[in-house]
Amino acid sequence: MRTDLASCKDRSKELVRSKLVLARSKLVLARSKLELVRSKLVLERSILELVRSKLVLVRSKLELFRSKLVLERSTS
Repeated sequence: MRTDLASCKDRSKELVRSKLVLARSKLVLARSKLELVRSKLVLERSILELVRSKLVLVRSKLELFRSKLVLERSTS
């Protein structure tokens, strides 16, 4: 009888340890997913900043073209 009880307690402790390991693994996974989301957000912000910079460049080129056009018209 004692052996069965001791064996049952050992299995119970092992189950608790396994559940703890599983919970820790889930926590690590959740943290990794959070870090991935943060990294993606940083990437998206960088891409947005790049697009904004390109837009500024295109606007500047357009303004330069307009200025050249005005200059050509005024000298002609």
